[in-house]
Amino acid sequence: MTRTRLGATLALALTALVLGAPHAHAQLVTVTFTGAEPFGPNRLTRNGTPSVAGVQKAFPGNFGNNTTFFFTQAVTIPVGQTITVTQNTGGFDIFVALYRSLVDPNNLATNYVADTGSSGAGEVLGFTNTAGSTSFLAVVTNVQGHTAGSITGVTGSFTMSVGGASAPEPGTLALLALGGVAVIARRRTSRLA
Repeated sequence: MTRTRLGATLALALTALVLGAPHAHAQLVTVTFTGAEPFGPNRLTRNGTPSVAGVQKAFPGNFGNNTTFFFTQAVTIPVGQTITVTQNTGGFDIFVALYRSLVDPNNLATNYVADTGSSGAGEVLGFTNTAGSTSFLAVVTNVQGHTAGSITGVTGSFTMSVGGASAPEPGTLALLALGGVAVIARRRTSRLA
């Protein structure tokens, strides 16, 4: 088998592998409070330690101090994938936490999985979904001590990016296997010739 044919076969197999690889997709989320958001008596404690992908952060505790409103954004994180959330600037010091499926404003420990550690622009959280549900909520909880009327129109934003390593799709594996079979068949053909 010539190097050119072997190179072309390997290039085809590598192309199939690359095309099947997952890619991160960033989503900018703009938070605009209306005053109709769910609310509760506490907010999460900002302990200065952001969640890191692959390491489960312990629940940081509650910080009780007046009414806290909760803006939620649904996000899907496939098993084996990682989410990165970056807090951007806005009309308040944004603080993002991540919850599995739902958040209970009266019990913030239920379904808690991650947070940015501190409020303000530039803070980042990372979380890897290792098993279970793929439905999550990104929750902004930093409008504390306001009444419903005083938070109306308060805005901010954060950027979510879901991606990372995962098992290749079955179609990708099939193409890779087909490329391997072609290499073996060409070797046998060239030996017989």
